[in-house]
Amino acid sequence: MLKYIIPLVPSLFILAPEQNDVPKLPADVAAEYRKISTPMDYNQHVKPILSDKCFACHGPDKAKQKAGLRLDQSAAAYGFLPESPGKVAIAPGKLAKSEVFHRIMSTDPEYKMPTPQSHLDLSAKEKAYLIKWIEEGAIPAALGFCEANQKTCSVHSCILEWCEPY
Repeated sequence: MLKYIIPLVPSLFILAPEQNDVPKLPADVAAEYRKISTPMDYNQHVKPILSDKCFACHGPDKAKQKAGLRLDQSAAAYGFLPESPGKVAIAPGKLAKSEVFHRIMSTDPEYKMPTPQSHLDLSAKEKAYLIKWIEEGAIPAALGFCEANQKTCSVHSCILEWCEPY
């Protein structure tokens, strides 16, 4: 009987759906991540972090923008990065393909965001919130990512406007 089961086992791995493998997190970030008991809400959990720690270099002020990235607009936040061909800042539901994830988790001063020169740093809790938000699909409801002239903003209407390069 065993000789008939063993040949089938490898095929189970081929048929298994692709899973978003969460890379191992540092202990402090993992501890904060485990404390999260509610879905991430952009306005409550994410926007304050981006406003305080990211928008200075990646926000609406064109004179201060770095790397051609704006995290306050859907086309830029979810589209290809101008200075990193083939990469996106945020790939909803896909941590491994989200440059934001890699940058906030990096310890390399040349790669890490926020940069050491900014004198800003993300706490373990802030990193956990951003990671959870991306994992949950970076839900844009009430995100401010829908165009200003759009009267209603549902998750579906916003997603239809985005390109999904990942």
